[in-house]
Amino acid sequence: MIDQQGIPQDDEGKQARSAMQTRLNRATDQVNAHVRDVIGRANVLLGGGTSPSGVSLRERIEAGAQSAATRLFPRFSEADDNRWPQVIARVRSGSAADALRAVQHDADPEQHSVVKEVLSHVGPAGTSASDVEKAVTSKPLGWPRDALMASLGVLLDTGVIRATLNGSDATTADVLKQTRLGNVQLRREITVLKPAEKIQARQVLSNLGFSTDNDGLVSAAEQAVKLLVDRAKRVSGPAPLPDITVPGSIQVIVSTSGNDRVHALLAAKDDLASLNDRLGDLERRFKSRTPSLELARSLASSTAGLEPASAARERLDALAASRDLLTEADPVAPIVKELAEALRDAIHAAAVVLHDARAAAVAGLERQPAWTALGDAQREALLTEHHLGPEAEPNLADAAAVLTAAQARPLQGWAAELDAIPQRASRALEAAIQLTTPAAKMTTVRVSAASLSSADEVERYVEVLRVQLLDALNSGYDTVMVKG
Repeated sequence: MIDQQGIPQDDEGKQARSAMQTRLNRATDQVNAHVRDVIGRANVLLGGGTSPSGVSLRERIEAGAQSAATRLFPRFSEADDNRWPQVIARVRSGSAADALRAVQHDADPEQHSVVKEVLSHVGPAGTSASDVEKAVTSKPLGWPRDALMASLGVLLDTGVIRATLNGSDATTADVLKQTRLGNVQLRREITVLKPAEKIQARQVLSNLGFSTDNDGLVSAAEQAVKLLVDRAKRVSGPAPLPDITVPGSIQVIVSTSGNDRVHALLAAKDDLASLNDRLGDLERRFKSRTPSLELARSLASSTAGLEPASAARERLDALAASRDLLTEADPVAPIVKELAEALRDAIHAAAVVLHDARAAAVAGLERQPAWTALGDAQREALLTEHHLGPEAEPNLADAAAVLTAAQARPLQGWAAELDAIPQRASRALEAAIQLTTPAAKMTTVRVSAASLSSADEVERYVEVLRVQLLDALNSGYDTVMVKG
């Protein structure tokens, strides 16, 4: 109450306050003495009425609390270590195999009493991580959460257990960063991978083009096999492609799970390497021989009816019925070469004949007065118009060029061009006559078609024609053009 009073300013008030303070101090001393007396007479009793050791009350209370805690958590001391965070840090850095050295344990991680206890609560069928947490943090253990998380990290990273988070595979890092474990499921592995096996498995996968860490071994093994199967399918197919069968030792990798899959991977490492190398060879051949096969088929089509190419066409048909397209020795290249040579020779021969026929037609025109009466430019224009001018030689440098030339003008086209030359020369001459002769002084006589089988018939046909031509000239025309 004295503290609630104001501070007096006059002497009488100050004396009164001093007297009250003296009485208060005396009363406080008496209360403290009574408390010390009560405490001095107090006793601490454990369950069963026993008294803990200790001279002072403080010592007896501390000893009693320690005894009670020991009774409630008799195994707490096993995990009572402030170095568990160091274990977790080592696991996160990738040193799970020796992470327990931070708590002075150099033996097999599973032999550590804390790790062993945590593992005992994880079943092969799957256990909720929260159930494991409850088991090790409640009595009779009462272990700190750091001890639990360190143990889980070691077990996960060494492959003794596996974890899923919200139904999907979870890595060690995924689990360690969880503040709550309700969505984490743990499963004990029946098969445990040794460190050397993990290193070997990573090397096998690396050779197949898959780099991974220990956490990703199982999924990487599945992906590697699926890629090999897809590659095999891409180079397989109907004849003449091969029919690639993936060995059973490789297929079983996908049908297993967990660490068993990694063991299956190691068991099939030779088959995997062999198939991977074989597929690499087949893929390189597929890339070049598939277009080569199409070229051969197109060349064969362009040589239809060409006798020198018949043997090559027969070999192409035999190849199409086989599975030999991607064999080590290229079966297509010789066929392409022979077909191209036969077609090249045929085109070249046709081009020579056509060139000579055009030259002969032009020479015939040059013997006609109407043609020689034209200027050079007129003659050139008429030759171009009627496709009698010079033509560039076809490009026959390689098989692709030969095919391009054959597609631009098939062999039948060369014959048609040759057959058309007389008609074109006739039209060119007619055009020349029209340019050099007035229309009023020129007429046209058409020669009828006839089938002649004797000299008499020839004489009669010529006589009729002679009469027609003379009649045309006698009709006042200076020039008579004869057309068939």
